[in-house]
Amino acid sequence: MTVVREWQAEQVRFSFFHQQPFQATDFASNRWWEDTFGCEAEQRIQKASSLEVMGAYGPGQAYMSISPGRVDWTLMAIPTGFEVPNLGDLEASTALFIEKIAEWSKSAPALLRIAYSAHVRSIVENTRAGYEALASLLPAVKIDIDNSSDFFYQINRPKTIERESGELLVNRLSKWCSVEMNFAFPVMTGIEVPSIHAVALELDINTDRHIKEPLQDVPNLLMTLTSLGYEIASHGDSL
Repeated sequence: MTVVREWQAEQVRFSFFHQQPFQATDFASNRWWEDTFGCEAEQRIQKASSLEVMGAYGPGQAYMSISPGRVDWTLMAIPTGFEVPNLGDLEASTALFIEKIAEWSKSAPALLRIAYSAHVRSIVENTRAGYEALASLLPAVKIDIDNSSDFFYQINRPKTIERESGELLVNRLSKWCSVEMNFAFPVMTGIEVPSIHAVALELDINTDRHIKEPLQDVPNLLMTLTSLGYEIASHGDSL
């Protein structure tokens, strides 16, 4: 039985859905990115109904995207040569980012819904090893390891959690597949790079979209969502 090694994150994102839509007039004076990371952003792209701000943070590039009714904070790995884009360990890279975003959320406008998502990979030896790993992570799915290709599995496992403000429904969406990554370089370089095989997982842990009242104690709720994501990455679709 193949054991999936440590999950490496390519992208970590926190999404916030607001009670009141943002106005374009709010964008010019918006300093959320700078206040959150304590430095000047490298780039700002302002449009009629959106704002995107970006700059280096930790092992990657941090993005803040504002559109009517929504703010996304994304930490994305920077591609480097022959290696798979990588922020590092899933829990470590999430912890680095959530420290800043949770602090921002304390003064954010009233929030009706939040989400934690991550794109992660675990490198395996070959395609067969990838399917063996998926078989162990997805016990409810029968995978024909020797006669399968292009496998993709998606499922939501809603869970009700208890909070001081009452019960809250949380969606636990996970997407699983085995991937083969190839790096293309000009023929004249003479460089041959072997394919890289991995098990890929996308997590999307989000609160119920039908909530009408603003969420309470958002920093603590963010920690709960990330913990639910870690459980899926650690134990597979077995909860």
